Amino acid sequence: MAEIGVTLEQAFAALDWPVHVCKVIKTHYTHESRKYHGMEHLSRMLSFVPQDHPFLRTLLEAVMFHDHVYLLKPPLPPGYSESCSILNYILYSGYGYSTDDYNRKLLVVQAINASAYHLQDQQGLHNVAKWLLDLDLSTFALPKKEFLKTCLALQDEYSPFIGVDAFKKGNLQYLKQMLKRKAIYYLPEHEEWEIRARDNLEYRIKNYDKELE
Repeated sequence: MAEIGVTLEQAFAALDWPVHVCKVIKTHYTHESRKYHGMEHLSRMLSFVPQDHPFLRTLLEAVMFHDHVYLLKPPLPPGYSESCSILNYILYSGYGYSTDDYNRKLLVVQAINASAYHLQDQQGLHNVAKWLLDLDLSTFALPKKEFLKTCLALQDEYSPFIGVDAFKKGNLQYLKQMLKRKAIYYLPEHEEWEIRARDNLEYRIKNYDKELE
């Protein structure tokens, strides 16, 4: 059975990026504004990456850069942060000219772009994009107490920029829309997450007026 999960340092070692690129990644994800979209979220996603994934490098690059830029100050059009993350990925990931390098970059770009549309049941996605989307929403399937802590972290991240009331209104609508999807997770490997995630989302919606602790 394949080993599941890599640490941040193992990911850096596998990617063999220059030191300055690793430093940029760490700097972005440890910024004080990252109450949710920070190192804990990144590490959680990496912890579910199978070490024998056939596109391991591609998936690791997508995970590392998918939230590299996360801009909360409105008004910003949908996909703006993801587009900035894609630009940074292209700038920092080097300039290989082989066919394999070009194709890998296309898959990373597709995956990061797809992460802007979690509320849609997207068709025609490559396995790498499906893995990224599932890992990005793995928070929904955490044990309920941990899930609620991430809800508070997300609120603390957004509220300074848009206000608590605006965040709650938008987030509640987001959670309701998420439950309308045919399936939250794309891959059969994550079928067991589906039940836990829907239970957590339904609980959060039903108890949304309760203060998070």
